[in-house]
Amino acid sequence: LSPVSLIGKSIEGMVIDREGIVWMRSTGKLYRIRSDDLSWSVYDMPDLSKLYLDKHGRLLIYNKRKIGMFKDSAIHQLYPETGEADLKIVRLNEDDAGNFWVQTHNNYFKVSPDFQAWISYNAFTGFNENAIEEVFNRGNLFIATSTGKVLRYHANNINQESVSGSLIIPRISTADKSYYFPS
Repeated sequence: LSPVSLIGKSIEGMVIDREGIVWMRSTGKLYRIRSDDLSWSVYDMPDLSKLYLDKHGRLLIYNKRKIGMFKDSAIHQLYPETGEADLKIVRLNEDDAGNFWVQTHNNYFKVSPDFQAWISYNAFTGFNENAIEEVFNRGNLFIATSTGKVLRYHANNINQESVSGSLIIPRISTADKSYYFPS
């Protein structure tokens, strides 16, 4: 790696994939560095995005309004299909089954691996209207915090049927546009 390429720049995120490839984010760029020969490539990446390497080896790139996957030298948007979401994504976690747990500015969602099905879990975890500040998980065990609350729960033990649900409209489509409303 040429030292000139990162002089004066902060490394803002880093993951290492199954092949030993280091992926780093710095000032609007995504760096791919092979650990065996230190060859590298640089790709444009939206500022303020975060990196997440999932259980299937997919490199996910997300920011407050979008979730994408880096593949074939480009970011392919996974959620929403087009445009931007109406929520602020804070953090991704993944459980043993490969479901994602997406923390937003005011809610917590269990999300299918393809990012198409979103289920709100605030009511099931006891947070209701309180904003979740931090969520940590190890497999299916979660510890979540909110102002004045700490909750420990196991994802398999949440009984969704014990809470009366409300109607959630996740998407409205017109002839040429789709609007997503997961929150």
